[in-house]
Amino acid sequence: MLEGSSGVAGGIKIVEADGMLRIRSGLLPVTGIMLSMILGAVFFTGVLILIYKTDPVFFEIAFWGMLAFCWLFLIPFWWIVLVVINRGIAKNDDFIRVDMAKRTLELCGEGRKFQAAEILAFTEVFRYYYYDRPYGDSPRGWYPKLQTGVLVRAADSQTELHALVGRKTRPPLADRLAGIFGVPVRRIKLNKSESRALNDC
Repeated sequence: MLEGSSGVAGGIKIVEADGMLRIRSGLLPVTGIMLSMILGAVFFTGVLILIYKTDPVFFEIAFWGMLAFCWLFLIPFWWIVLVVINRGIAKNDDFIRVDMAKRTLELCGEGRKFQAAEILAFTEVFRYYYYDRPYGDSPRGWYPKLQTGVLVRAADSQTELHALVGRKTRPPLADRLAGIFGVPVRRIKLNKSESRALNDC
């Protein structure tokens, strides 16, 4: 297994402007999340109306109370939460910064900057990891992961691998960076049994 831990675990955003390529945390999709919540609220309201029609007198207080809670509190509350989270994410510094004119690669989290002459290659490792805790909405088990890294010269003719991003990007980050620095992309692909044989997770 190639060493290194990805600097970016969640969603990412790649921005190119003014001769700089920046990789930052991606914002939460507020519009999509809120639309799904509103659709859920519409369905919930429909269910409440059906229940209300069965016994209007008994369910009247509960009906109006739950309707008010859903539309006047729950949806606005989560919209505010998402906006606050996105503002916090937007204030975060870049994870990776590439100066395309000076041809430097800066790993902001590690405080390291590499000149083009130090960069040997970019790596793309596809393999499976075992998650003993639930992975997102999925149960524990083996899940595929793509990790992009950079291989650089170190002291005493050694090499170091620094992980950049632990997820798939479009366009592929390794290819974009390799094009900027004029170095190759080294790809390693392991199936589930090969990943299990590494015995490192």
